[in-house]
Amino acid sequence: MKIEHAKSRCCGASIQRWGGKRRRCNQCFKTWRIRPKKRGPKAKRPPYAWLAKALLSGHYLKELPRKRSPRSIQALTYRFRLLLQRVSACPSLIPPGQGPVVLLSDGLWFRFRKRRWVLYLTAFKPCAENRAYFGDPLVLPGYECARGWRQVFDRLPPDISKRICAWVVDNVTGIRTLASQKGWVLQLCHFHLIAQLQNRRGHWRQALAGHQSRERIYQSIRQLLEMPSGPLFQTQLSHLQTALCDPLIPSRLRMIGTELIRRLPHYRAYRDYAHWHLPTTTCTVESTGSLIRERLRRARNLRTPQSLQLWATALLRVRKSIACNGRKPTK
Repeated sequence: MKIEHAKSRCCGASIQRWGGKRRRCNQCFKTWRIRPKKRGPKAKRPPYAWLAKALLSGHYLKELPRKRSPRSIQALTYRFRLLLQRVSACPSLIPPGQGPVVLLSDGLWFRFRKRRWVLYLTAFKPCAENRAYFGDPLVLPGYECARGWRQVFDRLPPDISKRICAWVVDNVTGIRTLASQKGWVLQLCHFHLIAQLQNRRGHWRQALAGHQSRERIYQSIRQLLEMPSGPLFQTQLSHLQTALCDPLIPSRLRMIGTELIRRLPHYRAYRDYAHWHLPTTTCTVESTGSLIRERLRRARNLRTPQSLQLWATALLRVRKSIACNGRKPTK
């Protein structure tokens, strides 16, 4: 067996012991420590409680406890950013169990240097639980569209992507094609639909042209979203079609009603798949999006999409999950 002794890295010559922990090169006589230590003072790890106070409770950085924190606000901001990077590098929380999950999503728009950006938020609700777990957010330029959601889905872990059975989302262009390609059941958000109707309802202006038809359209759509299938459902649907023919109603309201009739199965998927306990709104993700916008309004150094991605990811790592109840269809 041939024995080869270690050589020096500087000259490749033989190595000589030079004390207990040092070695010396026999050619250039350079010495080094066999277990070099890091120079300078030891790094102080910022407390994890800073994230809960700043991101969840809404405290400013200057309001954080200063017992072990640096004196200057610049050093405090630097350490807090290191804490954000450390927490954001951790993997996201995977929903427990092996059963199917429901995907809830929403887009939150921002503007940086006169350019529009969208923060794509996702949450996963196991069908057997009343809890939704947040995924990794993604910031992309432009408007919310199916192409942006396709990029978000390409980044999903395989063990989560194969468990998705349904998708609860707002009525955005192209999502129906994307849901059919993925093989997911599509449930459109009721809240966004009712909000559009409420703005054009004219409930407090009875002298408005077509007031009765507007109110009839609003009440018919509310009942069509909730009532079970049957003769009464078909009667209410015919009432809606008759009210949409009124020439006094605005064209936008007629467009919303016509689109609802065409996409009615997507709004009533929670009844067809009642065993999955599908939510009918994206309010769970929207409330988290409003929290992100409110907390980031306090961040003075949020000037780039990269900072938005960092802060949003850290906030979702701290919050982890939120209550989310499925809709029980009425009989």
